[in-house]
Amino acid sequence: MSTHSRDQWIALHAQYLVDPQVSRHGLLMDAQIFLDSAHGIAQTMSDVMSEDDIPNSDRLCSALNGIALLVEMGRRCVAQAELRIMTGGNRIQK
Repeated sequence: MSTHSRDQWIALHAQYLVDPQVSRHGLLMDAQIFLDSAHGIAQTMSDVMSEDDIPNSDRLCSALNGIALLVEMGRRCVAQAELRIMTGGNRIQK
């Protein structure tokens, strides 16, 4: 059995698979979607935390991991788009 929690496993195994034909603009749009989603989760958590009711710590950890994953996916999209801009290409770099 793994020594990692379910959330740690998800964080360790998350991937963003990029279509080799996607444009730089498409990558930046994906990044925007990931970051908007993370922002929405963070705002919802802020609303919940400002109430007197403290959420379940396991759910709070899952939500924070979700935000971290969405931000990381957005960061990877931006990095891939920047790389394509710098190299003048539209190919995936590994």
